[in-house]
Amino acid sequence: MKTNESVPTFSYFKKFTSATPFMAVVLEFIYNLIKSFDLKEITQKIREEKASKKDLPAVTFSGTFLKRCIAGLKDWSSYICMDVDDLDFAPTLKDRISKDTFLNAVLQFISPRGRGLKIVVRVIDGVKENHELYFQAIAHYLKGAYGIEIDFSGSDWSRLCWLCHDKDVYYNPDGFVTSEALLRLLPAPADAPLPPLGGSGRSATATATARKTTASARNLPPAGPSDSTGDRPSDKLNRMPEIHAMAVRATERIGWQQTSQDLWTRNGKDPKDGCSAKWNIYDKEGIFIMTVFTSNGFPFKAHKGYTDVQIICLLEYNDDWTACITDLASRFLEPV
Repeated sequence: MKTNESVPTFSYFKKFTSATPFMAVVLEFIYNLIKSFDLKEITQKIREEKASKKDLPAVTFSGTFLKRCIAGLKDWSSYICMDVDDLDFAPTLKDRISKDTFLNAVLQFISPRGRGLKIVVRVIDGVKENHELYFQAIAHYLKGAYGIEIDFSGSDWSRLCWLCHDKDVYYNPDGFVTSEALLRLLPAPADAPLPPLGGSGRSATATATARKTTASARNLPPAGPSDSTGDRPSDKLNRMPEIHAMAVRATERIGWQQTSQDLWTRNGKDPKDGCSAKWNIYDKEGIFIMTVFTSNGFPFKAHKGYTDVQIICLLEYNDDWTACITDLASRFLEPV
């Protein structure tokens, strides 16, 4: 895979209020700063609400700038920072995403207030004109695969990211995802194809697609169940390893291929062209969810999460829920 030969750099700002950058830095500099003790004291004070985030340094991960504004971009870096706020499980999420072989994040660290996560992704073989589309594709993927919401204001490539102390910062300098793999995740309508890679500018088609995909990503159905009591037969079945194994076999029988630990490719698609779905385990509920990204994965629907029982029902019982639950309960659950 061909990658950029030059080392990407980012604009570093000593203060949030600065309009012009202090200097250009590389990813390793940022990693070392986050891991060091230089920002530990101020980070602790922020988490104790004794200091402001505005006292922290910040960087523009998407490039270097002459002045911090959209028009001030000097060099696009091909890096994109995703900001996830208000999490009770930020360290756990960081650990899970560190094992994600599709996204291959290069950097992750806990946010200044301690209840969020910064996820930095490198996009290769892309163009700056598609920056917003790459952002939307990553947000779309994180929503489907992990059920987390991304602040879409971060799609502005001049957006600052505050740096803070995280002794367990995740660092993977060789990580990347291809632009083509990302663009394939976007639910582009048939009459508005995605812009070709390597385009010279942002076309009307690209702008229209960006607007549609933004709306779509904001309204994706939840990847996992909500308000689940855990007492229904389907809940009990979904927590059983035998049921998960049955769902996996049923998916394989229709031609889907497992390309990594949790990524799958639909029937008829070359795994090299990207994933079609991701199979996640939701620790809180103790169940698996297969989130489908492709619109060509019949009988699965795009942008929907399926439990093991829903997969079995769809593929083995012709989507007859009553027949499926009755049969599975009689085979796997103890009579009440």
